[in-house]
Amino acid sequence: MKKAGMDKTYYQNLVCMVIAGMLALTSFSSFAAPFAYIGNSFEKVIIDTATNTEVDTIAVFQVGKVAVHPSGDFLYGLKFGRYGGLLNVYDTSNNNLLAEIPMADEFVTMSHLDLVVHPSGDFVYVMSTSHESTGNRLILSIVDTNINAISATIEVSEVSTQGAIILAIHPTGDFLYVANRSEGAITVFDTNTLQSVAKIDINGGFSGLAVHPTGQYLYTSGGRVQVIDTTTYSVVDSILTNRPSSDVKIHPDGNTIYVSHYRNRSITVIDVNANTVTTTISLPYYPNAIAMHPSGDFLYMIGIRFADGWESVVAVINTDNNQVAEVLSYRGLYGSLVIGPMPEPVGGTASGISSISVICTNTTSGQSVSIGLSGRNSWNCESNGLQVNNGDSVEMIVTGNTN
Repeated sequence: MKKAGMDKTYYQNLVCMVIAGMLALTSFSSFAAPFAYIGNSFEKVIIDTATNTEVDTIAVFQVGKVAVHPSGDFLYGLKFGRYGGLLNVYDTSNNNLLAEIPMADEFVTMSHLDLVVHPSGDFVYVMSTSHESTGNRLILSIVDTNINAISATIEVSEVSTQGAIILAIHPTGDFLYVANRSEGAITVFDTNTLQSVAKIDINGGFSGLAVHPTGQYLYTSGGRVQVIDTTTYSVVDSILTNRPSSDVKIHPDGNTIYVSHYRNRSITVIDVNANTVTTTISLPYYPNAIAMHPSGDFLYMIGIRFADGWESVVAVINTDNNQVAEVLSYRGLYGSLVIGPMPEPVGGTASGISSISVICTNTTSGQSVSIGLSGRNSWNCESNGLQVNNGDSVEMIVTGNTN
């Protein structure tokens, strides 16, 4: 029996039976669902997006931003305090702490902390501040994820104590965007040389930064959404939203932008192709951070509602009708929000045999499905009706004749 893949407490076990010959088989790794991670004032909350239920927490005091490795295997969380910041690295299979990587030297504030993971997963870029007698310094640390250590640092600039820092990265991983609200500008770094290649001045304040999936445009959110051409480093359009914003995210298909507005208790929906507002989602809460589900079917929002005191909530918005589908309560104040990657299906690919048939059995629940491949050599147990949840074990029996 071969262990084919795991995440959290989910294991996929693989059994191969072959008629008259040898079998070469590759299995797909599997996850039951993407997980949403919330970093708030004193812990990280983990939500299973398949059921929208809290499945675990990680107790950490003074939590900053969070990010997920592209594989979904690691969670990165910033911790800030008067004597410096830390980048904590967690194994998402058990949520155990793997490493604590020191960031700035002396004084760190939450607004100056941000992080983003390179699309390859090889590096994490962390912005923090170092307090010196001559003023606060912005420090960009490049963390090598293979050894969980800082491989390089760049002193970006001096920074006002009031200015938030926001990071974003080009889908190719070739360019890093550092938005400095106190400067009203975005500095562009070549990630291969770690040199600054451009500086983009932005009129008006901004609080969010997002890159289009194609990499062609960069969007900042403020009273307006500024559209920046990433090849010319110039603002090519400006979309009026008439309200201060908290965050901005783009649908995975690249056709829609979502902008959250804390003070106005709403989310603006923008058509990317026309650069116009199509609708406004009114909310009974004050939205802060937002995150897209990787399927694009749902937008997640964290915020606050007031009713006999305040309460932190997670609202799940259906992107088909822009209606709130579900509301969850959680502890803590404000915070950051990120959702892990879309899972691979439970299945596999066989080579070297024909007339293949597969029996997929969830040995935890006892359910089985039979699949006849009819000339195909790949299969997906879940699309053929197998129900798989976190913690389940799946056995696949493959039979066939050698070619």
